[in-house]
Amino acid sequence: MSRRIPFPDADALWQDISDLYAREGAQARCLRLQDGYGLCITAVLAAVALTRRGIAVHEGAKGPLREALARWHFQVLVPLRASRRGLKGVDDTLHDQALAIELA
Repeated sequence: MSRRIPFPDADALWQDISDLYAREGAQARCLRLQDGYGLCITAVLAAVALTRRGIAVHEGAKGPLREALARWHFQVLVPLRASRRGLKGVDDTLHDQALAIELA
């Protein structure tokens, strides 16, 4: 008989993701994965956070989860990131504000 592990609420999962990203060296590694392979870092960190909690995403849920993350990634994060990168060295205050929004 398998043991049921409660799925974390969104706030707890986001805190786990934020904690992982805040670890020393994580941001640079994530950026390399993002830029080198086009990975959605939120999805990668969510998978790591869930695995650390002993939670496996049911096969039937992977498709809808991947689709939801992809929509957010391509409709919101990619354009925001491109705008933020364009601001670097042009308007550092606005660049920093865009980065804070991207990471929020």
